[in-house]
Amino acid sequence: DAGTIEGFLRRNLDTQKQIFIVTDLYRGYSDVFKRVFGNKVIHQFCLLHLNKLIVNDFPRKTSIEQELVKYRLLNIFYNREPEIEFLSCLIEEEKTMKQISSREYKSWIREAKNLFHKFVRDLELKRRRENKNLVQRDYHDALNNFKCLKRESDSFTISVRKRLARIEELWPNLTAFY
Repeated sequence: DAGTIEGFLRRNLDTQKQIFIVTDLYRGYSDVFKRVFGNKVIHQFCLLHLNKLIVNDFPRKTSIEQELVKYRLLNIFYNREPEIEFLSCLIEEEKTMKQISSREYKSWIREAKNLFHKFVRDLELKRRRENKNLVQRDYHDALNNFKCLKRESDSFTISVRKRLARIEELWPNLTAFY
């Protein structure tokens, strides 16, 4: 709770010094930090936690179209262009397969998702071998990606629109490190 957090901060940190703190997206932290540090705190929300929330906004068994929207959201702060290109190539085929038969579509989607997951895994392994992290976007690119998604938000599901609204609301805390 807020009292526990405040007590911990006051006991363990110099409240007179400027501090940069990264937390999950829990709403209560900001008020506690203001009480403890005043205006000497820069509060950054963790992008890993944001990405986990984005992933959880989608069902486990997604269509290719849903997977593409998910990766476009993940693409705001990290470069997910290879995954987006891969999925974009499957979109037209998905539309065709949906029209043929439910059985054939289920078989096709299983195979397509397996190929996609293998592709993502290979990208991850390549980064690990090269001792590289996922490339973080600069502020300008992140803002452009976000604005593009906002312009298209009418075509997204309610949960995606809510996530975009939440990102917009939290933008200063999601981009404090820039």
